[in-house]
Amino acid sequence: MVKAPRRRWVRWSVGLGLLLCVLSVVAGAFTAALSAKRSLEQVRADLSGLQAQQGVDAERALAALREARTAAAGSVSELDAWAVKLVAAVPVLGRPLDAERAVARTSLEVLDAAVIAATQLPSLGKAGGLDLRALQVLEEQLAGPAARSRTALDVLRGTSTSLTPPQVGLAVGEALAVLTPAVQGLEDSVLGARMARGLLGGDGPRRLLVALGNNAELRGSGGYVASVATGRTSGGRLALGPLLDVVDIADPPATATRVPAPVEYVQDYGPLSGDTTLFRSWNMSPDFPDSAEVGARVAGALLGETPDVVVLLDVPAMTALARLGSGVLDVGGGRTVSADELQQALLVQTYADAGTDGEAQRARRADLQAAASKAVTRLLSSDVPAVDAVRTLARLAGGRHLTVWSARPQEQRMLDQLGLSGAVGVVPGEDLLHVAVNNTGANKLDVYVDRTVELEVVVGARTADVVQRVRFSNRAPQGLVPYVAGVKRPGTVVSRVEMNLPPDATVQSLTRDGVAVEPLTSRGVSRLRLATRVELLRGASTVVEVRYRIGLRDGLYRLHALPQALAQDAALCLSLHPAPGVQLQTGDGLVLGDAGLRDSAPFSSSRVMALRPPQRTWRDRLSSFWNEPVRLG
Repeated sequence: MVKAPRRRWVRWSVGLGLLLCVLSVVAGAFTAALSAKRSLEQVRADLSGLQAQQGVDAERALAALREARTAAAGSVSELDAWAVKLVAAVPVLGRPLDAERAVARTSLEVLDAAVIAATQLPSLGKAGGLDLRALQVLEEQLAGPAARSRTALDVLRGTSTSLTPPQVGLAVGEALAVLTPAVQGLEDSVLGARMARGLLGGDGPRRLLVALGNNAELRGSGGYVASVATGRTSGGRLALGPLLDVVDIADPPATATRVPAPVEYVQDYGPLSGDTTLFRSWNMSPDFPDSAEVGARVAGALLGETPDVVVLLDVPAMTALARLGSGVLDVGGGRTVSADELQQALLVQTYADAGTDGEAQRARRADLQAAASKAVTRLLSSDVPAVDAVRTLARLAGGRHLTVWSARPQEQRMLDQLGLSGAVGVVPGEDLLHVAVNNTGANKLDVYVDRTVELEVVVGARTADVVQRVRFSNRAPQGLVPYVAGVKRPGTVVSRVEMNLPPDATVQSLTRDGVAVEPLTSRGVSRLRLATRVELLRGASTVVEVRYRIGLRDGLYRLHALPQALAQDAALCLSLHPAPGVQLQTGDGLVLGDAGLRDSAPFSSSRVMALRPPQRTWRDRLSSFWNEPVRLG
């Protein structure tokens, strides 16, 4: 019979042994986690350094990606150890490990895809076009990492950080801020490869309309379309016809006819003859899907064949495309223009050189057409590195300098998702910032107008009070030729300014230089339009301001800020503040104080921002529990 002291000694010994085993497992798990964390931090530092470098050699970039991928794989392996899995299964204690495992797995899948893309992209080009079979293989190879990275990211997003130290929640927020756009970019790559195959004739020949917009005379979705070309794509190759001057193909006012157009388009731009075979103002709507649908029908009426794809690019887009490859464009007649000179040459210098001479103006337009044709065909030439082309297209799409429309609904949805469609609109409960200008003064003065767009928001628990303000300054110089300065009122900017707001906005006022104005108002499914006329003498400035309120969904303030495609970017000034008694945090976990968030930058690309109530930490919850009165019944 075992005596009681001996039994107690045995129990203590067994208990102590178990405790030591548990501590050993926990120590091993957190040692592995710490090692994995250091590896992931090194991965992030290496990739940040790679991204910051300009013109990195492709082989060096691929080597860096492979090295980062190896480090991420090592982190995943360390975090898959049985000790880590065991501790991660423990409630509360395992939450930091769960989060780190999700970060490591997401990072590995994204890096796997980056290595695949960097390896395969150079093989996509072929003489005169793209290899659609290679593009399909790339899509298939990226699909797996895209799906797995989304799953891992969802696990990270669903990881609870309550009852954990505050730094854990902050780290999860920072990881989500970095990995969410990376995963979205990977999914977009898969979608983009699928869409590109269709647009390039993978599912049969396609009919294209390529339109060149001149930003010196603005239209809602870009610049005045001076030239167009029709073409076909088939088997990854583009056959583009000569660029045609709209002066030569458009109907005169006396015989112009209307074409079918979306209801909202007819309401806003029908009175301005946008939906007619005058063919000069079909892109007046800032919502490019509406404009392109009208443009395709006008082209069909004038040219006898209706395109099912419309591509609109402007002078800044041509300049960017010209930088691909040699960076020099032959514009005919033995003349060449460098990419750095192209924008100034096409928007300013050629007007001054041509003056009022009709033949000189025709030669100017011929130069513009030649440059556009070269830029478009260069995009699909096999000597342009595919990585450079993809980066260039993404940047142009972000600034709305390149927009694409497809008559096929499925492709159009892909274009919307990829941000290539030039659509303008949001769902109720989200905020929209987009100022669209249509030049109605028969001049080319928009290149001389400076613009500053300001947004001030006070975010409450259920609503947001918003002020949008746009400042215009006319710096047109003396001595401009009449073709640029205008004939009737030389040097005076005359514009239709359209403020695009959320569809559920409650407008409180619209003013110009502090004086209330009565705008033309149209409320659609995805946006509210307020339009007013602005006349701006040479050297003068004016301010258009609108104040409104929107309701929030789930306490989340979400902003879509969309620029207009300009020759020189507008300035964007954002000021976002929480209302008294309200706390807000950014997507990366930064909690805003009373001073809020301020940002000033060139308005060069579309932006999406979100502010939400902060997650409550375990300290907040305990404090709330201790201090709140007990309620019975």
